[in-house]
Order: sequence, then structure tokens, then C-alpha cells
Amino acid sequence: MVREGRLIRVEVALTHLDAFMEYFGHNLRHSRQEPGCILFRAARSPSEEKEGGPAIFHVWEEFVDEAAVRSHHASAHFQHWSKWREAQGDAVVRVGLVTQPWPKD
Repeated sequence: MVREGRLIRVEVALTHLDAFMEYFGHNLRHSRQEPGCILFRAARSPSEEKEGGPAIFHVWEEFVDEAAVRSHHASAHFQHWSKWREAQGDAVVRVGLVTQPWPKD
């Protein structure tokens, strides 16, 4: 089976943490139900956080193939999360890819 996996780092301004939990939580719950989703997990990383700085999360997502990733990105729940995130700007929510896609077996 070909897999597509990514580790993503998300930094969230503490002033927007509750809204982030709502929007991203909705995306996370629905993403796990997608037929091409193998794994979708998120964890907060307090050991990386600095006083007064953003909350830091790591998200691991794994899909059966690139088509499943594209389907995920086109889904209503991802678009809902993505539009909210974009409206906040990088000063509030910063998302960055940590790893490259999963190596092909």
C-alpha cells in the first residue's frame, strides 16, 4: 500500500486558542472519518512553548495515497478550518510542514 504521511507543526496565539480548538477539532473529527484516512492525530507540545508565546501543536496525518490527501483538502470540514485559519493570518495561526511525504514502500 502506498501511503502519504505528514507531520505538521501549528503555532496558535493564546488569544485564539479556544477558537482554534473548535475549528481544528471539527476538522480533526471529520478527517478521521474519511475513507482514505489511515491516521489523523494532534498533540500539544508544552515543552516547546515559551511563556507568553504561542501554543504549539504537532499534527500527524496519514492517508492511503495522494488522491486521498487531495480529497481531504477539498472536503467541507478542511475548507471550513482552512478559511478560518487564513482569516487569522500568520501572526495568529502559523502552519508549517515538518516532514516530507511518507517514503514510498
